[in-house]
Amino acid sequence: MKSYAAVTTMNKSYYDLIGHAMIDSFIKYWPTSIKLYVFTEGFDLPVTAENIISKDVFEVCDPGLSSFLEWRGLHYTKKFAFKAYTWINACKILDEDILIYLDADTETKTPVPLNFIENILKDDSILAYMYAPATVQENGKTIIIDNAETCIYWFDNNHTFSKKFMQHYEDIYESRRISDRTVFRKPHDTWVITDCVRFAKENNTQVINLHTEKNSRSPIKKTILYEYFSHFKGKQKFVQGTL
Repeated sequence: MKSYAAVTTMNKSYYDLIGHAMIDSFIKYWPTSIKLYVFTEGFDLPVTAENIISKDVFEVCDPGLSSFLEWRGLHYTKKFAFKAYTWINACKILDEDILIYLDADTETKTPVPLNFIENILKDDSILAYMYAPATVQENGKTIIIDNAETCIYWFDNNHTFSKKFMQHYEDIYESRRISDRTVFRKPHDTWVITDCVRFAKENNTQVINLHTEKNSRSPIKKTILYEYFSHFKGKQKFVQGTL
């Protein structure tokens, strides 16, 4: 039987705004056998629950994280590095077979059955994620290209291809290829996951796209995840945080 764990990261202001709701809903609605590892960004997590495990993001992710932040400087996208390096290092240090990434601005809205969690990844697939189309301008025309929504995804960290998958992911950040706009249109992890999906498929490794219609840039409502989860994006999260 495979083991499962969830992973997230947040700072104090984000915890106060919306992250607390994410953690509270996890405690309320997830099976108690599944742990949530919270990689905290410079604060002590004020939560006591047997299945909530706090880890200091710098203690776990340095020197890579601090080096990347120094390289990124004052660029607005440096905040996205915490998620990337949390994921890189979670896959290195955690013992559970299946890791589930949950953004701090997600919320569980109803009890999640264990069999639902266990059946997302199947048929020897390494990843279950949501495809999300992106639009870009090329030669004066708007074209649609592949991208992803990474607010929630499942990853088999004991898959035969998992180490190569995560090495590819990590190399994008450590080599600073994340700044290559011909591949990564924006320096977000959505583009990194998209490139890793391509890499996996090129190596005959199965990936599950939960958004089969491929027609929404905010696809969670069109997937089986929506029965159990909400994702608060943009202005929506700030409204949610003031309720």
